[in-house]
Amino acid sequence: MGLVALYVAMGAFGGTLKVDLSVAALFFVALVLFVALPLLVSTVSLSAAAVMLIIAVGVCGILPALGRRYNSVRLGIGLITVYAYGYHATQGINSVDIILGTFIAFFIVFVIRLIAAVLDRDAPLRNAVARVLTDPSRGALEDAAFAWLAGPSTVWTGESLIGAVQYRAAMWALVEQSDASSPDTTHSRARFIAEAAPVASMLADTIRSRKDLAARIADVRARLNELDQHVDLEGIDRGTAEVAVAGLRRSANASLARDGSSVRAAGQIRRRAARASVRAALSFRSDYLRQALRAMIAVALALLIVTFAGHPVFALPILMGAYGVLQPTFVGGLAEAGRRIIGVVVGAAVATLIVLTAPPAIATAISILALIIAFAFIASSIAIFMGSLVVTLTIAVAPLVHVDSVTYAIGYAIAVLVGALLAATVGFLSVPHRTLKTRGKALTEALNATADVLDAVGRPPASDIQERLLEAFRTQQNTAAAAPPAVWHADDEASQAVTGLNLLALAMVLGFAPHSRTAENTARSVTPLLRDGARQPLRAAAAESLSDDALNQLLTAEYGRLHHAVLARADRSR
Repeated sequence: MGLVALYVAMGAFGGTLKVDLSVAALFFVALVLFVALPLLVSTVSLSAAAVMLIIAVGVCGILPALGRRYNSVRLGIGLITVYAYGYHATQGINSVDIILGTFIAFFIVFVIRLIAAVLDRDAPLRNAVARVLTDPSRGALEDAAFAWLAGPSTVWTGESLIGAVQYRAAMWALVEQSDASSPDTTHSRARFIAEAAPVASMLADTIRSRKDLAARIADVRARLNELDQHVDLEGIDRGTAEVAVAGLRRSANASLARDGSSVRAAGQIRRRAARASVRAALSFRSDYLRQALRAMIAVALALLIVTFAGHPVFALPILMGAYGVLQPTFVGGLAEAGRRIIGVVVGAAVATLIVLTAPPAIATAISILALIIAFAFIASSIAIFMGSLVVTLTIAVAPLVHVDSVTYAIGYAIAVLVGALLAATVGFLSVPHRTLKTRGKALTEALNATADVLDAVGRPPASDIQERLLEAFRTQQNTAAAAPPAVWHADDEASQAVTGLNLLALAMVLGFAPHSRTAENTARSVTPLLRDGARQPLRAAAAESLSDDALNQLLTAEYGRLHHAVLARADRSR
């Protein structure tokens, strides 16, 4: 129950109520299909239940295609499924008890999430929009855009975001123009930026708040009037400053009105992107499908070992070793296997020492403490998690399956070793992995595919536009594969930026969102830069081209984030 509650909580908390409930609904369906159904079928046919487990593992492997948040959902559902089957296979725990415990844990977390929503169900979205006004990073803008698209996509949060994007784009333009200006002009720009920042921060606090809106907005408007009157910039600089002030006013007006009606186009983009992402992943050229196939093969072989070894009490560690070790790369798989094996061996040694020397009451207390430690380190140290889990299972579970505790501890360690080596070797021998060289080409392929889609913006619909979109989504997914630690952060930044560009291209090409001629020109400017590897920056927008078209500003911001990530990636790879 504790494991189920932990993983459901990891997936069902962190977003708006709407998004979190959609994730919780996915967990519920998965628990019915991947946990309850196989366990019930196992009472009739173990072979059929095993096949259902293998299929469930494969389906879980495709879930990350839906977005970055679904990485934890994949891990949670996959581990819960394998744990449930593994515990049942030990023949020491009744399947009905496992099913009841699973759903009790789910509903406890579900109710807690509903109670938390009473306080403020949409706070994460408002915080993300407000952050654009206070955080100059391009990542903040992208996070807010993704949060708004995920929902609830209301008119007022959308208008607030557009105004915030308009303000932020103007600030970027002023900063970039300062690099090639005279000292006097640079000083004037810096003074305006410094005076605008407190007003933007005040507006950000208003967007986050749900109380005293009229009074707060009145204060913001008064500060905006003062800011507008004190602008001492001239020419293009003054026009850029006026764009920034206009953006803040737009956000302020939207925050006061708080029109809660939904923007239909957002739902259309969200659904089309989800379908395209899943379709793109269902190809042997997709790293997600290839990883899912490795997991299915590793779990299938682990089930065969469990069946023919004649030691069902060790079904769980073998299955967990086979499933948990799998990583997108062979080297990553070996490293994960090493961490798990070290943790299990140390845990088995500690468990043996406790069983042989500690009184039963103290041993029980230690097992509870070890379980708490395991859950505390589940996301940060798999070695500590596995070691603590072995201590708990040796003390608490070994008596339930009628196995000597020392024998159980040693057998558990050997079983994890077998499962881990199985996953780290057989999985990659059966489905070849990307080499370092081919992984390096993944980003190039993604940039070219995105350029092919953006090339269609503002043109008559191309006959192959659907295939272009699928290729863009598929190649982007492949950039999300694990990279060497030295360049991982830069690769992740680049992958997320390409995701944003693909969503913008989808919205513009399929006509889900209106856009200006400026946005079309920006798309045409970005296209050759993508084909050149995004090594060159997009020219800073002049004041007259800083329209209030959010798509144009998002295009500029996403390409800027991609460009910086590409440069960082190149520097760290040397």
